[in-house]
Amino acid sequence: MSDDASMDSPEFELPSPGPRDRIYVSWDEHWHLEKYIVHYLRSRELPTDEETRTAALACIETYSGRGAYRKAETDIFLDRAFASGFVPPKA
Repeated sequence: MSDDASMDSPEFELPSPGPRDRIYVSWDEHWHLEKYIVHYLRSRELPTDEETRTAALACIETYSGRGAYRKAETDIFLDRAFASGFVPPKA
């Protein structure tokens, strides 16, 4: 970083909001949220019924991180939410 760089430079900008209809599982691969949710639930040995899938999607939608969804961060977010007894908001 040069001496004349400031906190206002683009180097320090937060990522712009990314697409929220998919999740990046690697640098060059993404899945639709529905596929990710089923994979997540199965990997945690949780039910994959509609109610649980809907709850997982509602939980993901509360994630306030910026940029596109990334699998590793979303896994941790869901793990913490389900461990704390997350109840999705009523529609």
